[in-house]
Amino acid sequence: MNKSLARGIGIGLVAALAGLLLVGFTSVRHSGMGMMGQQSRHYSVTDVCAPTTKLTGQTINVSAFDMGMMMGNATRMGIAASPENISSGKVNIVVTNMGMRTHELVVLPLAVGQSAGNRVVGADGKIDESGSLGEVSNNCGSGSGEGILSGSRGWSTLTLTPGRYEIVCNLPNHYLAGMFKEITVS
Repeated sequence: MNKSLARGIGIGLVAALAGLLLVGFTSVRHSGMGMMGQQSRHYSVTDVCAPTTKLTGQTINVSAFDMGMMMGNATRMGIAASPENISSGKVNIVVTNMGMRTHELVVLPLAVGQSAGNRVVGADGKIDESGSLGEVSNNCGSGSGEGILSGSRGWSTLTLTPGRYEIVCNLPNHYLAGMFKEITVS
């Protein structure tokens, strides 16, 4: 067999395997423990749910994401928020889990001079949640629960006073992996 044909077959096999893996990650529920100490889940936009009541007033839309098994990327996990600046008062926080793992969102005040991403992480892979103003971790529901599953949403309404806040995923090792974001309330 000539080298060009062998190289073409090799590239074709790699592409076919990548396609099978992609299909598996997007349409099959995986069993067993995943990295970061949690059961892996599939991402499917059909699982997304919406708040059961119409949310009125200000809303921060938050996306939680992870790179699945692509651990070579420097930002393996993260949180995006829009808007990042909001007025004080009643604030709806709607979290959509765009990643493959279960996530949550905890709202913590930042002290003067403190920056997001600099909290001490304990041996359990979590930060101290003392002073939390609330969380979004109820899959397809409001408030706290067991976590927002892949491809799903959770929401909560909090009253926020002027200041800087850090929103974080505090499941084991998620904060260390980059799941934090600063928001400002004026």
